[in-house]
Formats: sequence, C-alpha cells, structure tokens
Amino acid sequence: MVEISKNMKIMLVVDAIAGFIYGIFYMIIPELYFVIKDSTNFDPQFWRLWGGTCFAFGIFCLIAIRRAEWENVKILVELGILWLILAVIVNFITIATVPLSITAYASQWFDNVVIIILIVANTYLYLKESSSA
Repeated sequence: MVEISKNMKIMLVVDAIAGFIYGIFYMIIPELYFVIKDSTNFDPQFWRLWGGTCFAFGIFCLIAIRRAEWENVKILVELGILWLILAVIVNFITIATVPLSITAYASQWFDNVVIIILIVANTYLYLKESSSA
C-alpha cells in the first residue's frame, strides 16, 4: 500500500489543530465565545454539539495520520472535505438570512475564509495523492 505524503500529513495536522481550536471555542467555552463573537442567539446545546463535531473532525485527522496508508486515509479525507463544504454552505446561509452585528458578521467571514482555505488545500492534496497512488 502507498503511504500518504509528508504534505498530506502536515495538512492533516493543520486540520486537526483547526478542529481542536474551534472545538475549544464551541464546546468548552461557548458562553465566552458567544460574547466575544457578539452572536445574535445562543443555544448552549447546539454550540457544544458543533464544538463536539469540530473535535471529532480533529480526531479523525489524527486517526488518518496514524493510519498513514492512502487507501485507509482516503475516506477520512473525503469526509473532512465534505464536512468543510457543508460548514461553509451553512455559514453563507446564516450570513444571508440571520441579522448579524458587525462583529458577528466579521467573525462569520473570518470563519468562511479559514474554511475555504482548508477546502482548497485539502482538495488539492487529495487530488495529488489520488493521482500518485
């Protein structure tokens, strides 16, 4: 079996770090993050569920690094890319339909930029790994 490249391992580490950072914000300190972000509504269960999902994304990335063989990692990378695409779609729907403060609007756009960068980088490396496998 073909082992994943060093670049893919680095990308998975970056994905895991992003997942854990957002997981901390949404699952561990959602009340504080709600105030910092100046969000319009707060449902602690939803925020913690979203944070747990971010943690799960980070854990999947670490599992992928440990497996290290492309055939074992491929489905996890596909799942991650799909999850990021759905997250950015939800963010765009929120921007279009929910009245946001300037701070919340800026935060939402920052999240979108981070997610789009991750989508592009992950997709590029996914295609590169697929063609070399």
